[in-house]
Amino acid sequence: MKINKKYTSRHQLLQTLQERKDDRWSPNNIDVRDIALETHKLLDKSGLRETDLYQQLQYLVNEKEIKETEFDGFRWYYSISDAGTAAYHDQKHLSKGRKEYLDNIYDVLKNVSTFILLLMAVLTFIGNWISNSKKNQEIEDIKIELKNLKDSLRNEKKIMR
Repeated sequence: MKINKKYTSRHQLLQTLQERKDDRWSPNNIDVRDIALETHKLLDKSGLRETDLYQQLQYLVNEKEIKETEFDGFRWYYSISDAGTAAYHDQKHLSKGRKEYLDNIYDVLKNVSTFILLLMAVLTFIGNWISNSKKNQEIEDIKIELKNLKDSLRNEKKIMR
């Protein structure tokens, strides 16, 4: 199944931060930097491209699944929130990606089936029109033949009298 990259990137970020939290968390670690990753380390560990990383970080921060903390005015640290942990374990973003993919397939199939039904209707109409045209021509031919027979019978009656 081909899931949109944004959903797999989001899941990958949550996974990276969850693994960091699982490895480093303890009651003694009270500084966020103990369980968080600096931007460049998050980029290395997640395996994402820089543009993907920044786009998805902003989204996940807005969703409150990742916490963003600034130190020294220029160093940014990212850690997973409780909502992010739940989203990671529930595979929230992968599920959304699968749903979007299946919805897209459904839409394509619906459009294709509509097109096929329309095509069948047009072909049936054309077939009926051609068939009716042939029947109308046959009826006209029979009318002409009947008229010729009537004329011929009249002429024979006239001759016999």
